[in-house]
Amino acid sequence: MRTGLNTNWQSEISNPNVGPNDETFKQDGYTLVNVFASYNISDQLKVTANVNNLFDKKYYSSIDFFNQGFFGAPLSAELSVRYSW
Repeated sequence: MRTGLNTNWQSEISNPNVGPNDETFKQDGYTLVNVFASYNISDQLKVTANVNNLFDKKYYSSIDFFNQGFFGAPLSAELSVRYSW
């Protein structure tokens, strides 16, 4: 069995004078946590599970000229099975 964890950290960001009224966009710093586990059932069969944004952190992945923010990916999970012959 193999397991892992990774983190992505973003510091506070500020984008002054954005939009038609010179608003300031600010987002506090945040950390995303992702985990995975894989298991070789046999020499030919492997199962892998991933969980992304484990704590379902709400954050903006981008902001446009009009101060419209676009949320980043929420909590998600994947399960895969790989067979090799």
